[in-house]
Amino acid sequence: MRALAFPQRCSRRAVDGLPGGRTEGAFVSRSHAFVGLMAAGLVAGLVVVAVPVVTGSPPGAQRRCRAVTLAVSLAPDRPADQRIAANYCEPTTWAEPRTVDVLADGTTYTGYWDWPDRTYSVVDRLLATGRATLTYDRIGTGRSSRPTDDVTLTTDVHVLDQILTWLQPNQIILFTHSYSAAVGIQLATVPGKVSQLVVTGFLHTSRDPVVARRIQPATRDHPRWRDFAAQQALPADRNPSSAVAVPVVIAVGDRDAIFCAQGNCSDAAAIERFERPFFRSAPSLRVIVAAAGHSLALDPSGPDTAARITAALDAAAVQR
Repeated sequence: MRALAFPQRCSRRAVDGLPGGRTEGAFVSRSHAFVGLMAAGLVAGLVVVAVPVVTGSPPGAQRRCRAVTLAVSLAPDRPADQRIAANYCEPTTWAEPRTVDVLADGTTYTGYWDWPDRTYSVVDRLLATGRATLTYDRIGTGRSSRPTDDVTLTTDVHVLDQILTWLQPNQIILFTHSYSAAVGIQLATVPGKVSQLVVTGFLHTSRDPVVARRIQPATRDHPRWRDFAAQQALPADRNPSSAVAVPVVIAVGDRDAIFCAQGNCSDAAAIERFERPFFRSAPSLRVIVAAAGHSLALDPSGPDTAARITAALDAAAVQR
């Protein structure tokens, strides 16, 4: 079994309870031993907890999950004195190459991708495909630290970058929703950071002032919102998305009252034509239109949408 390689810049300290006196980087479990993330498991010798299948889960979605905490900094020149609460799950049978799907919530969500009613759990459906998952509470939300400093889009990018770094060298597919799409797009411009990008509940129509006014009340006058609005105001050739050079899958609800208010979101081909200039460097761009509103994973059509997303990811991987 292969262990996850830690970046050399990391400070390490011994962890009790791991065989052979293994060392820890930034990950520590809520109880005791959790290292890096399980790499052939993702870490050799790690005991994980098996959770029985719950009614509503897809076939093969038996869980082996562990709650983890990651020490992060708010900026490159700041100490790693903040904590990100996350949940890591492994499939019962791995698909090759071994891949971790990292799922980032939108601004007003916590646990969006792994809803308590597992009928709507995207995590379960990804596990059934043979990939591991990592969901996390963004800084300032859920069980993660709530810093007194203002948290901006730049902060969220830096925090997620640290999470992705600790998962490497595993192949990573990044799932984003709504606001977190702006976070994920910036990281997907970094070569080797992610292998594919999934963007849900987001279109570049957020550049439209009418759409912008619909978004702002949900987040109020907050630095995260101001950064998001400033980024989306950039034209296609200057928008960060133009530097994304990995396959992109976009999924949007045809009744999304935020991003589809000024246009027709029922036509996937039209959306692809609109988004292609923004994702001009992506080797492939696939658009999925779901029979849903903005929170498309939580709509009754959510399970079908998740299946269509995984099929699109598989198709893009075959083409690469």
